Amino acid sequence: SQVSWCADLFIMMYESMVTMDWDTSEVYGNVVVPSANEDGTEFTFQLLEGMRWSDGEPVTMEDVLFTWNDFVNNEELTPAVSSWLHSGGDSSAVISANMRAGGKADGTPMAFERIDDWTFQVSFDQPYGGFLVFCSIKGWCGYTEMLKPAHYLKPFHKAYAEECHGSLEAYYDFIRPVAEKLGYDDPAAEGVWVFVFNAIDVGQWELCDPQSTLTAEVYPEVVSTNFPMLNPWIMESGSNQQTVFVRNPYYWKVDQWGNQLPYLDRVTCSFLEDAELLNMNVIAGNIDMTYSSVDTITVYREMAPDTVANYLTKFTGYPCIFYFNYNYDEDPSFVEAMQYPEFRKALGYAIDCDEINDAIYAGLGEPSRQEYMATYDPEKARAMLDELGFVDADGDGWRETPEGLPIAWNIYPQEAGGMVKPAELIRENFADVGIQVFIQVTEASYWMTLIESNQAPMVMSSSPEAGEWRFQTWDTYRLGSLWKSWWETRNQETPKGQEPPEEIKRYFTLIEQTMEKLPSEVVSTVLPELIGLVDENAWYLIALDSCATGFTV
Repeated sequence: SQVSWCADLFIMMYESMVTMDWDTSEVYGNVVVPSANEDGTEFTFQLLEGMRWSDGEPVTMEDVLFTWNDFVNNEELTPAVSSWLHSGGDSSAVISANMRAGGKADGTPMAFERIDDWTFQVSFDQPYGGFLVFCSIKGWCGYTEMLKPAHYLKPFHKAYAEECHGSLEAYYDFIRPVAEKLGYDDPAAEGVWVFVFNAIDVGQWELCDPQSTLTAEVYPEVVSTNFPMLNPWIMESGSNQQTVFVRNPYYWKVDQWGNQLPYLDRVTCSFLEDAELLNMNVIAGNIDMTYSSVDTITVYREMAPDTVANYLTKFTGYPCIFYFNYNYDEDPSFVEAMQYPEFRKALGYAIDCDEINDAIYAGLGEPSRQEYMATYDPEKARAMLDELGFVDADGDGWRETPEGLPIAWNIYPQEAGGMVKPAELIRENFADVGIQVFIQVTEASYWMTLIESNQAPMVMSSSPEAGEWRFQTWDTYRLGSLWKSWWETRNQETPKGQEPPEEIKRYFTLIEQTMEKLPSEVVSTVLPELIGLVDENAWYLIALDSCATGFTV
């Protein structure tokens, strides 16, 4: 079998149009050098002179024009232009699952202008500072959605049939071998050329797939070289549960001392059947690098202190967040409790985040930015609950609400995100201050269904604001799916869902502004206000900051 995916190598090979410093929000050039006007409606990009594709052909404005005119704006190849190429990035979809799945394109498409042989400009009819975010990291789209090798792809594009082959009939004869391998007998049949083109084209998510990347091996009848790329390594072979990548001889980057990058001439990715076999090979020193979950750090420390000399932690921002569903109305006691921000802060003081950090994240997490989460103080939690009127009125050991309603709520941890163990510790912490909760573990897809259908009072997952901004994957539905629905349909004659309070409307507005404003302004003004609203109201509880959920050895 073939290895068709290697997450770590995918990230190592990732090349975006531009790159952004996550701490300072400063945007740097990568494949192109960017600049923007003050209101984020106009962006200018400069190609790097001398850059070459991996087959040695120069990267030119022709590649940009081909991608824009013949790919993005070809109705057959791109039936709906990606939302991130539309004004505001379709800001109404920022808080929808549709956006994360590819988006709905209801904004005005961007305008494109060639300035000269090395410069092009794109513009929008409304502010869209988040465009630079999308050009850097959002969706891991890479450079391939804005820059494709025209010299390699033109022969497979129907619009260039006469230019490249002399006639449309000759073009169909040329693509016939590919069409037949794809299962189409007639290359001239409607839409077949699109399938052929897409089979030859290699997108960002296909970098580690031999069937996509080794085009000369898969389709030797039509090409003699593999698909040209700009990545540091290019695939050499893919078989026997192993893929081999070699240095791109035309890679354009050097390090700060002038040394040619990448440093490694060859990278081999091997697929191992199970985690136990992986651990055995790591301990034996047979693996140079692998990604593993945090809970194996202790094993490696004990079993292979000499072999695994160092490990590089991978940070996900906030890996353990406790969300409250403010639209949940099936339990009157929960509805009553959610009226009190101080109640939620009391729960924060009751949670031993240091224990979560040590027991689950190998001590690699940083204290929460939220004071009521960073300070474990069960006595203060009890005092706050008493003051609010949440007391044990019937003497059974569990607190009731001020109205005398019993508290017995369900927590739904995201099992795929490793939230079950933290949830178990939090349940014990809550019990210690007299709050009764139960853990409900569900299958991943049903977990999401419960949230979207407003059936889960509390959930646990990971989702940082800063990371959400950079990746534009805001999970506002976890605060209340009815609020989310109303916000998305607020301009309709009859909005759906439930109208949120003003502070939540402000929260949603700030989220939209993370797309409208330039990154520097988002970091300096928008995120601080957004984070301030969250923490002041304790809308959700963040157990740890900047904590590793996995690591590389």
